Amino acid sequence: NLLVTPAPVAGLKLEIVTGRHDPPLGFSPASRKTPIPVLDYQLQTDCPTTLAWVLTPYRGTVPEVAIATRETAAGTVLTITHAKGRDEIFVSRRGTPGKTALAGRSLAGRVAVARHGKDGAVRTQAE
Repeated sequence: NLLVTPAPVAGLKLEIVTGRHDPPLGFSPASRKTPIPVLDYQLQTDCPTTLAWVLTPYRGTVPEVAIATRETAAGTVLTITHAKGRDEIFVSRRGTPGKTALAGRSLAGRVAVARHGKDGAVRTQAE
């Protein structure tokens, strides 16, 4: 199973489509005749905008996952809350290295990550 969690964006809509003919969507790629459910996200918004999804594989019970975004001058910070704690991920704008602070540490680069355990303690930092 795969849980797909989008970051909140005004105007983002989700439709689960199974076997739509016009336009064609929701068919198995192998047979092109077998209807299967697929996610169809649609967005109407002013640009520029940031889109992000958390993909969480799981077995059994659906996990609780939340995502929030925060824009900075250098890029976007994603905060992902899950059963094992919280992750902060910085992604710079258009691949240009940027500076940010995560978990009280100044980091620079295109991508930076801080992983916090359930107790809030920083477990991992990388840039």
